[in-house]
Amino acid sequence: MKLSVITINFNNAAGLQKTMQSVTSQTFNDYEYIVIDGGSTDESVDVIKKYESGLTYWVSEKDKGIWNAMNKGIAVAKGDYCIFMNSGDYLVAPDILQKASAYLNGKEIIYGDVYFIFGNGSVTTPVHEPDMDLFKLTYTNLPHQATFIKTTLLNKLGGYKEEYKVASDWFFLVQSLIEHHAQFEKIPLIISYFDKTGVSSTTDSGHEGIDAIRQHYPFLLPQIERNNELRYYQLSKPHQLLKKLLFKIKGK
Repeated sequence: MKLSVITINFNNAAGLQKTMQSVTSQTFNDYEYIVIDGGSTDESVDVIKKYESGLTYWVSEKDKGIWNAMNKGIAVAKGDYCIFMNSGDYLVAPDILQKASAYLNGKEIIYGDVYFIFGNGSVTTPVHEPDMDLFKLTYTNLPHQATFIKTTLLNKLGGYKEEYKVASDWFFLVQSLIEHHAQFEKIPLIISYFDKTGVSSTTDSGHEGIDAIRQHYPFLLPQIERNNELRYYQLSKPHQLLKKLLFKIKGK
């Protein structure tokens, strides 16, 4: 089986409806669909049962948080690759998994782009993540809603570290590069709409990520500090004015 699509949910019936509808309407057939619900007390289980015919596996029981729930999904996944489409996120079109499957070529981590959806309903243009390496991972992350990860790699690393609150997906990517020299590949597809409602702040994630690096890979700390200084300069007004000036000069 080519792909395991995993959805986790807790008390987000409306978001779950949107997610499950987008997954179960896919034209692609070589995938399984797994839903892990954290014992929701709203109408989430009713939504799951509505789409039950399109599911390979589902469960509704208490868990220990988002990473524990995602690890439960990994534990039952049988596809070559896993992608997480959590409640509120949804695929851009019914044929997107069919298109993406052509790129699932054996590399460990294959990723596309996402649209961000905010609480006020606004949607950003696609987030073009750079071609990934360890240097870039020290200041950015990949959206799991557009990332296909080899199931064997997820199992080798024991899934996501559950002791972290928000930075576990980022740490997994760092760990993949450092310990397994995982191959990353960017593909020219927009995969999904990423629901930013309720997502932990970038500051929280950054602080926790630094703590994880300090504990496991302290040799990266100087590089992270240099990257932060560079990004601070790139966002500064003098740098932005210089960029505009150079752009005008090139345009002449």
